[in-house]
Amino acid sequence: MKRLLFTLIILRLTAGYSEAVDIRIGFINGAESVKVSATGYMDIIDLATNEIISTTYGWSGGFVKATQEGLVLKDIGLFTNPVLLKPIVGAKALVNGNRYRGEIEIQKNGNGIKVINVIDLEEYLYGVLKSEMSAKAPMEALKAQAIIARTFALANLKKHEQEGYNLCSHIHCQVYKGMDMETDNIIDAVDSTKGQILTYDGEIAQTFYHSSCGGVTADVLSVWGKDIPYLKEVYDPFCKASNDNWNYTISLTAIQNILNIGNISSIYTDGKDSGGRVKNIIIEHTQGKATIPGNKFRLMIGSDKIWSTRLTIARNGDKVTFQGKGKGHGVGLCQKGAVSMGTLGYNYKQILGFYYPGVYLRSIVFEEE
Repeated sequence: MKRLLFTLIILRLTAGYSEAVDIRIGFINGAESVKVSATGYMDIIDLATNEIISTTYGWSGGFVKATQEGLVLKDIGLFTNPVLLKPIVGAKALVNGNRYRGEIEIQKNGNGIKVINVIDLEEYLYGVLKSEMSAKAPMEALKAQAIIARTFALANLKKHEQEGYNLCSHIHCQVYKGMDMETDNIIDAVDSTKGQILTYDGEIAQTFYHSSCGGVTADVLSVWGKDIPYLKEVYDPFCKASNDNWNYTISLTAIQNILNIGNISSIYTDGKDSGGRVKNIIIEHTQGKATIPGNKFRLMIGSDKIWSTRLTIARNGDKVTFQGKGKGHGVGLCQKGAVSMGTLGYNYKQILGFYYPGVYLRSIVFEEE
């Protein structure tokens, strides 16, 4: 069993870790079937017995389907136990046409299929960075993103423990799309920061990040009710020149249906923090009065519609227009600001220190217990 040790980086990094550290990423859940193949040879293993069921090259047209009896692997058989697809001799797995490093675990989950990518932590990051930040970003910004993505992964290894994996592949955790999102500079950013994470008071830091703060980041206390010393409001002149100005119009009827409330008579904001983010949305309706925290309301309506809580509300008859700045919850690193800092010549340590004041940059070392 391996456990994590932290070694403080003062002038240069320690050697970091040399052994692979696997994590489990759930990326399909509930599908009736999936198409699985490989770029070369792969073993198909019964996870209950750890026996090799079959070794195949490519497994052309290899559909896996869920039935009441178990998993049906086309041309191979029916299995009541989870199976592991283990590419060998340098091969890579393909699931529904997308390439993945590591191994693919397939389980029956109710009437559907659950698919988990068992992958080395560093190789997982290869598939995260471009999904979360433009591959054209300056290298120092990509390095900063690699470190906070690695830190976020390690801090949230139990996020989906009950579902049988560590992290999902969506915005609930970090967006992950496998090998097809890899580029040479992203691999360089991950490799050149291998093992580096942020810590605070001896613990792995919570490295939240977002697209654009619109000029000032948010205090995590006003967003999620947590008091975290290194996630306070930061005035951000680097993002100020690249504000995401947005507006979204929606009918009161649509809001009523989404929130499942009575006919709305009025909707307004109640209090803002010093950065201009709305604390609560107040809605008066025929069934009463609803007080909804700003970020929760944003997610209920849709974060792709209401980009942030730095907003104002204007009503025109049955229509309501939300207008604001920034994109995302606003906590932690602002990606647009980080890109600007990288363009201006700041290095990744300066970028991380600006958005997470008081944290330590450390290197992970693994030792056998």
